Amino acid sequence: GLSAMSMLVGYRTRTATIVSWLLLRSLHIRNPGLLNAGDSLLGLLLFWSMFLPLGERFSIDAKRRSGQGAACSIFASAATAAILIQFLLLYVFTGLQKNGLDWVSTGTAIELSLWQEYWTRPFGKVLREYSVPLQYATICVRYFELIGPMILLLSFRYPRIRLLTIGAFWVLQLGISVCLDVHLFGWVSSIAAIPFLPQSVWETDPPCDVGGGVTTNRVPAVTTTVRQYANRFFQVIIAMLVFGAFLINLHQIDAVQISPRWLASSRYVGIYQNWRMYAPNAPDRSFSVELEGVTPDGSVETLVKIPGHGTWQEMQLLH
Repeated sequence: GLSAMSMLVGYRTRTATIVSWLLLRSLHIRNPGLLNAGDSLLGLLLFWSMFLPLGERFSIDAKRRSGQGAACSIFASAATAAILIQFLLLYVFTGLQKNGLDWVSTGTAIELSLWQEYWTRPFGKVLREYSVPLQYATICVRYFELIGPMILLLSFRYPRIRLLTIGAFWVLQLGISVCLDVHLFGWVSSIAAIPFLPQSVWETDPPCDVGGGVTTNRVPAVTTTVRQYANRFFQVIIAMLVFGAFLINLHQIDAVQISPRWLASSRYVGIYQNWRMYAPNAPDRSFSVELEGVTPDGSVETLVKIPGHGTWQEMQLLH
């Protein structure tokens, strides 16, 4: 809690980010069965953020350094590329994995998802009655997940197009969240789009040097030789981790094969990811859950019984 609050207000931001990531990883490793895509994405964003100067803007750290010169407006490094690429990997590979008949032929994926009572919200229950509009929505969602990231990547010279595309991603997540109980995913994936906001949104001062990365300004960096070599070393390591994350995503669509040992290592490092959400087809069946117990006399009794139309609130009885 303290590390998260420190990160929120920007006090000793890098240290707070590292501690927050370590604590989050410990929770994820101990409770893998309770995680969803939102938890995985949150961990990945924290991981790449450890290598970014998050405290340079809107923070106590920035206020404390206000007398030491202007904060840097432009910063580029392997880590800045990583956090942008992570967003692209999320949507491109979830779109590629949506290759079942429900997505590419019948267009019934969204409708089938909305008929899963245990995660459907009241608005989703109303919307699922309109089959034809949902078929068009299914096609649009899949193609937007594939094309939208490319628009973000190629529109760096066109800030208005980029802003409209980011807004479209936010609308997509808002639509999902009001129809389905996806927990953290809607919030985290929307936050993940923030680094794509154009430079004009952030820049309030002329470019300057921040150190620890490759700056795209004209002010020469004043660093020691040791710091320069350390910085280059970290840039190479981060680039290798990004490439590893890309290979893991290729593995998920069977484009490459990765040994189980390397996959297990990526889980502990924190870069493992799998964006198989509602893919290759949407879930088309419900389920029931029963928890049984044995009494002292040897008889079996049902302690909890949740039918196929159970809600997440009822599922929490099992935790």
